[in-house]
Amino acid sequence: MRLTIALLLVATAIDAQQPLTLDSCRTLALHNNRKIEIARTQEEIALNRHRAARSARLPRIEIEGTYIHTPHKTSLLDRHERKAVENFGSTIEESLGTLLPLLPSGIISAPLNSIGHSIVDALTLDTRNIFAAGITLTQPLYTGGKISAYNRLGRLAQSAAKNNSEAIRQSIMEETDKAYWLVVSLTHKERLATSYVALTRELYGNVEKLKMQGMATTADLLKVNVKLNEAETAHLRASDALGLARMVLCYICGLPLDSEIALADGETEFDGTVQETTPAAAGIGNRPELRNLRIACEAAHQETRLTRSGYLPQVALTAGYILSNPNITDGFSRTFNGMWNIGIIMKIPLWNWGEGKYSIRSAKAAEKTALYTLHEAQEAMELQLQQSHKQLSEAYGQYRMAMSNIDTANENLRNANIAFSEGMYTSEELMEAQTAWLQAQSTLIDAQIGIMLARTQLLRASGNLQAE
Repeated sequence: MRLTIALLLVATAIDAQQPLTLDSCRTLALHNNRKIEIARTQEEIALNRHRAARSARLPRIEIEGTYIHTPHKTSLLDRHERKAVENFGSTIEESLGTLLPLLPSGIISAPLNSIGHSIVDALTLDTRNIFAAGITLTQPLYTGGKISAYNRLGRLAQSAAKNNSEAIRQSIMEETDKAYWLVVSLTHKERLATSYVALTRELYGNVEKLKMQGMATTADLLKVNVKLNEAETAHLRASDALGLARMVLCYICGLPLDSEIALADGETEFDGTVQETTPAAAGIGNRPELRNLRIACEAAHQETRLTRSGYLPQVALTAGYILSNPNITDGFSRTFNGMWNIGIIMKIPLWNWGEGKYSIRSAKAAEKTALYTLHEAQEAMELQLQQSHKQLSEAYGQYRMAMSNIDTANENLRNANIAFSEGMYTSEELMEAQTAWLQAQSTLIDAQIGIMLARTQLLRASGNLQAE
């Protein structure tokens, strides 16, 4: 909601041709940068993976269905047994024929053979078309810590994605600040170059008048003309550099490259005062990069647990219901019937030729590597923070020196103008005073911009760079 309101305000300011503030440029950059969208997508991916990992500890329910067609029936008797059973009556009749020769033929064999055929048919199962369906519930009981390790890795990945998004946000804001203050610096320098061209032109006109009166030579006029050409060239370069810098800022903010934007800090003159305050940056604890390295160490530990769990016993509870046709509980009749079942599944690895031992050693080595990387990066970030403090302190020192030089240059230029008007200074001496004034003004602009950039760098080094 805050971002939406900020974007509406920025859009209104752009439409009304109002100067953009630093915070407005940050808002535009954060909204229009594709890296932010990618980072948000990565957060969504990590969130859903974490949810998937959490579901691993819950029971799984699966439904399966099967249909099988075969060309033959299934017989519980082999061909010799079937022949013997089918001819059971004939065999008995032949045996009795030797004892009872007057026994009528077929009186015993026919009914017994019929019974034998019935027995063979009963022991021949019609399994040419088999239908089976079942529903199974599986509840993990013990997985060697695999499920908890997966769940922990999911949470770590989610936190890492958030930290990565924050790191990208801060990087974009730092890039925006640099582009913003570069445009502000070049805006003031272009305005300063315009003032210097005006001073030089005024001097050229005065020397030209003196030459007409015989009080200056052609050489004096040529020297001033060379200086005027240099001033106009410097002004052209400043204008070109300002145009390119504006294009870069428009690109970062997601605006058309030819947008005629104006910046609030570029429209107002520097009043020569800067409040010397140091942003709150006690340590590097808020650096998202450091938090991600700590997460990497914890993730490496969980990977070790995950590797170890693959070589530990696995136990699960199963329960289900099976429906089949033929009916296996009713002589394989062509009816549907089912039964429920419950059981325990256990898998215990016995021998893997040292694979588990070496895999765990490798995972522990990766864990140590992540820890060493964390320590090295932490030292580098501490050094960067100390350097940022020193750079800000140096920027304040350069600012105080520039303020002192400004007073001297202004007084020197004032005296030089008076002396030149009274004929006590040559045009060359006046140009030296003007050049010194120009250098002092330019140095003051650099010093003020340097403080702004040093503050941004210090906040970035401590992980505290946030949009206002």
